[in-house]
Amino acid sequence: KQWYQRRVRVEKLDLKLDADQNSRGFCFITYESEEAREEAIKAGPPTLDGKEVLINKAIPYKDKMKTNRLFVGGIREPLTEEHLRSYFAKLGNIQSIKLIPENRHERKKGFAFIEFDSQEAVEEAVDKKNPPRGQRHEINGVRVDC
Repeated sequence: KQWYQRRVRVEKLDLKLDADQNSRGFCFITYESEEAREEAIKAGPPTLDGKEVLINKAIPYKDKMKTNRLFVGGIREPLTEEHLRSYFAKLGNIQSIKLIPENRHERKKGFAFIEFDSQEAVEEAVDKKNPPRGQRHEINGVRVDC
């Protein structure tokens, strides 16, 4: 916070830590004013401990939910793209499904993004709940979270 306050006017900095008190790699900053936030963004990405710090405006969950892309986590074998397509097609027309691969492996990371042609399909999939309290679904014997 001290490093950052030397450059812009910060009201509050909330560094997110894991259970072992290690940084999770992000924080939330409340600036003294909208102008201070704009200054920080215009100044470009600063570096801290040799790493580039990305600055983005936080968007409330209720506004983030206005999307036609659905995050599905907890995917594991025996689930396939076809299982996901078959299950979620009842909510709306699916444009694409992207299972995220691990780096340098064919194995999947355990999550996917499903793009629908409407926001309503996503709202129905999450039962109008905002993250992190999403909706749980059971597909082919595997529980996944949206």
